[in-house]
Amino acid sequence: MLIQKKDWIIKIKKYDLLTISYIFLSYLFFLLVAKGDIINATDSINGSVIYRFYADHPTYVEYFRNLNDNPWAFLLLKPNFFGPFLILYVVGDDLNAIFFFNTVCLLVGIKLIQAFVDVDRYKYTVFILINPITFISLFSVNKEIVTLVAMNLFIVYLSNNNKKMLIMAILVGIIARKELSLLFITYFLINLLIKNWHERLYLLSSILLIIVTLSGFLINSIFSAISEYSTEVEITVTNSGSGGTILLLNQIQEKYGYIWVFLPKTLLNLVGDVLSRTSNLFYFQDVYTDIIVWGQSCLFLYFLPRSAYAFIKNKSLLCKKLVFVFLLTCILFSYIPVVQNRYFYAAYPLLITAICLRMTNNSVHESGNTDLETNQLM
Repeated sequence: MLIQKKDWIIKIKKYDLLTISYIFLSYLFFLLVAKGDIINATDSINGSVIYRFYADHPTYVEYFRNLNDNPWAFLLLKPNFFGPFLILYVVGDDLNAIFFFNTVCLLVGIKLIQAFVDVDRYKYTVFILINPITFISLFSVNKEIVTLVAMNLFIVYLSNNNKKMLIMAILVGIIARKELSLLFITYFLINLLIKNWHERLYLLSSILLIIVTLSGFLINSIFSAISEYSTEVEITVTNSGSGGTILLLNQIQEKYGYIWVFLPKTLLNLVGDVLSRTSNLFYFQDVYTDIIVWGQSCLFLYFLPRSAYAFIKNKSLLCKKLVFVFLLTCILFSYIPVVQNRYFYAAYPLLITAICLRMTNNSVHESGNTDLETNQLM
């Protein structure tokens, strides 16, 4: 598309036009629908839920407002609140400022891939924007929009081996979820210590799964939140009177059986919501759980086999890296005792980037330090 005015011409790419239109429509939806719902849940006396166009925003804001003169003391008890608290500290709890911050994160995340990774830019843009978690993450304080930036920084590192990108990915990952930074560091160490690991990708993934299984007691001791999650699951299952599939899987995991429950737990996290809502598709308790999370599960159901096909067809090293990091993400995140589809939003950019990689110029991905990439990063 060309816009002409006198002696200058601005060329607008169709994927940029798509992004601009998406943000404009999102802002209209935010003003007309989502903003009032979030304010009602956060600022009303009892914090009532009507639609729920948010994840944990009211919780973050409530704790942040009640911390008085020492807003960081609570982090000693809830270190996972660091990212949301930092965002609230910097931009405040004004929803307009939060929308602006989230929009900047989205644009940065998209542009990182468009600028530094050899992908079909339009297809990638469409795939990232159709995820309902991307849409709803623009409206409130959340970890997912920061996760997108962290993961895309890491994908750029995978593409060109630029250590600055790795360092930034680790730092931004801490703001999102500390598990992300652990994921990035784990991959870096594997890549550093094991030569030609990509030639035995599945064997290496299996060995890592065994290591995590045998290290269960140590992992549970270091990450105290895992025990809290386990207790939460037990209480939820007991109160709901449900069959408790995840509870059974956790019990097997606690007896050094993670290697046996890894696949079913991963499938529950990725696509479990598709199965659970099939018989009750038109009953909604809240938007986030019954539409947003369900929508991402549907996307995973579609993109998992499509990314597997891309992996078979595309022989580039970058594609192998993306698939391996996806497997590593599943190994680390599925260990968490609760089923949380939105945690796996971190894996979504890996899949769609693998799908959108161009089949040409594979040598660029193999070398990782061509003059083109060097010039792009300078």
